[in-house]
Amino acid sequence: MMSFFDLNCMLGPTNTNREPSFRTADSLLAEMDRVGIREALVYSSLSYYAHPSDGNAWLMDAIRGHDRLHACWVVMPPGTGEQPSPEELVRQMKASGARAARVFPEEDRFPLLEKTFRPLLRALAEAGIPLLVDVGRAGWSEIKLDWREVFNIASQHPRLPLILLREGGSTARVLFGVWEEFPNLYLEASYIQESRIVEEITERFGSDRLLFGTGMPQYDPGGPLALVTGAKVDDGTRANIAGNNARRLLDLPVDPALAERKWPCGASGFRVFDIHGHLGRWDHKYYRDWSAEQMVERMDHLGIERFAVSDILAVGPDYRGGNDRIGQAVAQFPDRIIGYAVYNPNYESEMADEMKRCFEQLGCAAIKLHCGLHDTSTEHSSYRLAYQIAQERACPVLCHVHQGPSPQFLEDLLGDHPDMKFIYAHLGGGGKEGLRPLLEVAHERPNLFFDLGGSGMPRGTLAWLVREVRPSQILYGSDHPLNEFTFQLGRVLYANIPEDLKRIILWDNAAQAFGVN
Repeated sequence: MMSFFDLNCMLGPTNTNREPSFRTADSLLAEMDRVGIREALVYSSLSYYAHPSDGNAWLMDAIRGHDRLHACWVVMPPGTGEQPSPEELVRQMKASGARAARVFPEEDRFPLLEKTFRPLLRALAEAGIPLLVDVGRAGWSEIKLDWREVFNIASQHPRLPLILLREGGSTARVLFGVWEEFPNLYLEASYIQESRIVEEITERFGSDRLLFGTGMPQYDPGGPLALVTGAKVDDGTRANIAGNNARRLLDLPVDPALAERKWPCGASGFRVFDIHGHLGRWDHKYYRDWSAEQMVERMDHLGIERFAVSDILAVGPDYRGGNDRIGQAVAQFPDRIIGYAVYNPNYESEMADEMKRCFEQLGCAAIKLHCGLHDTSTEHSSYRLAYQIAQERACPVLCHVHQGPSPQFLEDLLGDHPDMKFIYAHLGGGGKEGLRPLLEVAHERPNLFFDLGGSGMPRGTLAWLVREVRPSQILYGSDHPLNEFTFQLGRVLYANIPEDLKRIILWDNAAQAFGVN
């Protein structure tokens, strides 16, 4: 077993138990055993949902006798006196065996300011106790941190290990140009998922800056597990990221064994057909791969056979130029790349000719609708032609919806277009609340499909979804390169579902929908 050390895990009951939570150490350890995590740094749910004065003490009782679980105390700004003085708090942490401190600026409603935290930062640094900062990110497009204060804390307290949890999305453009100036600043990997992000960080900044974490029980552990397992790095680097970097910072014994790559996809494992990706660069997010050549190279490394893509330029301001680039990619890699013809409803009078050109000249096999970027409701009449063409060609439509659609609209649309395969983009990668309204539609309309691509999939969603709808209606999609292939594959590979269902989701369903052998 690779020696994974989860730096980001919560123990205890929650307000709703919808995660579901790990109410006991034994329940957490059982899940760690299922997915292959050896040790974890844990904080108390009582500290998060109530107050650290309740949670930190509860945590020490809850993990007593469990040497695979290590305590992380939640701390507050010291000025209010809610906790002991910084020196006394650190003394208590050391005496109890707590290995790290954690703050929740977003949840606890305070800005992360060096001046506010200065006495505690000094005490933690003097004691060699790392500070974990939970960014509170729920989506990649959010900007939660004041990076100026992060850099200020790192520079003013150079002996304090400062670890950012669930940071990702906007990180690279802010951090990569200056990270070498802050050797005490680290990233935890539960939300870092742009294409080849592990490789880029380790190549540019070394193997000690990235630490494995899951965000359980709120978030699915499969993404970060596969992110590390599938990375194209040497075994020593993989071992560092998986657990030894965290162990060194927490003053725990490192595992001397190297972490060999055992990847379950490809020639001797699962066949993979990814139904959701993009070519081209985007102003909203940095990612390393953007060309067809780079995609295919990454696919070869990970054992991904087919990849259905649209172009960022096409879903943006230039549908014709972007669709041209898709046509070029299909011509260059006809057995690997499948093209989506982007339909823009704001140029409705031009779309009949453009769709004919895409299918008959450029080799496209499906239609992409991005109702959000095109600022048009999915129910708008300007999409009728797209649905009609999909019905005539019996092809998939990958739809990033906007302003709906209502369950009734979808049921009527799919009933009127039974040969159209409507793929609801990203929905399968979200929470149960977004899926429940469409379960009845899925039961009635087998031509409704759920795409699993999403940056923050809650734990257990896929295992729940395969019980609620036909497994044949679930498709693996990554949104690569915005979201790394490996991270997205992880929520299927590590899901608590039978192996035959994983095969169906990773290949069979998409192959049938796109008519690929």
